[in-house]
Amino acid sequence: MRKRYRYITSGMIKATDKVSNYRLISINQVYGYSDAIRIEIPDNLKLEKLSCDDYSTTEDERTIADLNPEVVLRFNGRTKVNKELTELFMAGKLEVSDISSIMKDKGYNIVLRLGFLNKEQSKWWSDNPTKHWQILEIPTNTDNVVFYNEKYIVEHYKKYLDIIKEIIDSNEEYKEVCKDKSNVELMDIYGHVCLMHCCDTRLSDSDGVRYSIEDELDNKVRWNKFMNKHKVEKG
Repeated sequence: MRKRYRYITSGMIKATDKVSNYRLISINQVYGYSDAIRIEIPDNLKLEKLSCDDYSTTEDERTIADLNPEVVLRFNGRTKVNKELTELFMAGKLEVSDISSIMKDKGYNIVLRLGFLNKEQSKWWSDNPTKHWQILEIPTNTDNVVFYNEKYIVEHYKKYLDIIKEIIDSNEEYKEVCKDKSNVELMDIYGHVCLMHCCDTRLSDSDGVRYSIEDELDNKVRWNKFMNKHKVEKG
């Protein structure tokens, strides 16, 4: 029978704590966290969840240690169990809130969406800021990363292209600053806003995202005016 798991993201958790003290989230909700404690949910442990919540709770009296806890870390978007940290956690020698510092000392940086990145991955991430929304993990061979081209963008993201074009057409200054931008560049703006607004790659047409797109375009207008005023050569 397939095992059931839930995750706890509190930095204060101890193995001796009761599981009823914590919110229990599914693997889908771990998105955005670099580390968590994973516990097994046996058949006789009852979970309760309100339709408006994205987590479960339980009144079960068992401790975290009773539920085979494991420390899991997210490396480049993939969740892996860390046996060394799990042993320290079970022995009461690990402050979960210190995991980020421990991994930084080992040369890793933290990116909200992907978790821990090594130095090479971190450099690629910082060098390609507008493309973040197009990837779920950084490929091994970063020299051959293929991004969405003009045809792909038009075929798959017309709904969102129409939204940003509608916003641009509503303002003469937006039109001026975006007049030379391709559909791919416009979707990079849209996708980046969604990434910052929603913390992942899910595109959204919410009022919040539309407002953030306008804010992003306002920033581009201000920057364009600054460049023109001071006659700064673009490029």
